[in-house]
Amino acid sequence: MLDYRNVGADDYEKRCADLAKIPGGPEYIEAMHKTHEDAKARLLISLAGDPHLGFFPNMQVVQNQVRIITPLAADLTRITMTAVRLGGVSDEINARRLRRHEYFYGPAGAGSPDDAEIFERVQRGMMAEVDPWIEISRGIEREMADSDGSIAAFHADEVPQRGVMRRWLKLMTQTA
Repeated sequence: MLDYRNVGADDYEKRCADLAKIPGGPEYIEAMHKTHEDAKARLLISLAGDPHLGFFPNMQVVQNQVRIITPLAADLTRITMTAVRLGGVSDEINARRLRRHEYFYGPAGAGSPDDAEIFERVQRGMMAEVDPWIEISRGIEREMADSDGSIAAFHADEVPQRGVMRRWLKLMTQTA
């Protein structure tokens, strides 16, 4: 999980101002505060539904969409992205979520084109025959264990990638 609480937690006023401009926005803010304690409601509104969760081995929840990664061959992978609608909110809020999805993940979006390039370069790199075979040490010196035992560091460090590789190694070395 990429934890953006320290990055976006101060955006409450901005998010509320944006939501207040669209039908259903004020009701959404009110419902969040009725459903959650004040601090949690403020945090959830501030983050604007921006989780980055990885479910081993092939599912991710990124912002307002679900991504399924399906290996088809050693050199071919299908990535399916599906925008998620919220229940109980105005059509305008869901339309805005869909536009955000398109803005970031569309063919000329701010994220998808470079993600696709990164995925392709990673695939080429995985075919390399060098030592070390894979380098995912960014931020390793900042890692620390949280009180629940999870590993934490800066949000742009490669903690999630190392976690995936640790899990993969554990599964690949288990005996039946």
